Amino acid sequence: MRIACAVAQLAIRHNHRAYLHQRPQRPRPTPSTRRRSAVMDARERCTKALWVCWDLVKLAPSTGWLIMCCFAIPSYSAIGWVTPVVCAVFSSILAICATYDIFLFLSPTVYTLIGGDDAKTNLTQRRAKCKAAVASLFFVASALMCVVFLVVAYTVIAPEERDQPCDGECEDCEEDRNCKAWVRGVEKKHDIVAICPPTKGSAKTDATFSCLADGWWMMVTSLIGLVWLVAAYCIVRKAGRGADGVTRRGFGFLAQLLMSRATLSRGIDDRPARVRSFGSS
Repeated sequence: MRIACAVAQLAIRHNHRAYLHQRPQRPRPTPSTRRRSAVMDARERCTKALWVCWDLVKLAPSTGWLIMCCFAIPSYSAIGWVTPVVCAVFSSILAICATYDIFLFLSPTVYTLIGGDDAKTNLTQRRAKCKAAVASLFFVASALMCVVFLVVAYTVIAPEERDQPCDGECEDCEEDRNCKAWVRGVEKKHDIVAICPPTKGSAKTDATFSCLADGWWMMVTSLIGLVWLVAAYCIVRKAGRGADGVTRRGFGFLAQLLMSRATLSRGIDDRPARVRSFGSS
């Protein structure tokens, strides 16, 4: 019995050694191959890092302006500036929407890096056009508010500041405390200054009407809105591409489709596969 077990063990060992001998062995990497693979890995990491930086650059304007709005809202509320608070809230909504669209649809490296769901990036052209329409409305609204505020500041309030007591130092002005009388006079003379009411009386500041600050604030918001509008245009173009990466909207594709239909009517089907599939659908 012991002899049979020993013979069986020897047979198993012999078969295992024969299997290892017959199995194809992987070639061991040479030092040059290792260096080449290390260089390729370093290049891939550098390329990925560059794409991450590019995505962060695209996100920087709207994200930075959103942070600025978050700091500005309580600061303006403390001195009782109503219109700047409204402008800051409007700007924060614009910045949130712009950051969301740029992050989700135009920052694929950062979005994939944090483990985002690729299904959310699939967008129909109808939804993309709706996003572009919303971005256009925000941009036009912010640009109009910028123009109105600056016009009122430079054509209405600026000429009245020549008669402002204490050379504009309203906080410590003994002649007219906080320039209240001057403010009431301007409000009676020009009803339009009601769009940018002054600070509250207890505020420790020389500021009165906020039109100038509102105008420059909305100018920056308009620039962020323009960035969002350009991003929305890129999203619309991205949504118009098919699975093969070819844009299926626009004058160029329409001309190609019409020319292919003309040749097809003559019995010649020289259309590319992508146009053939699109035209037959």
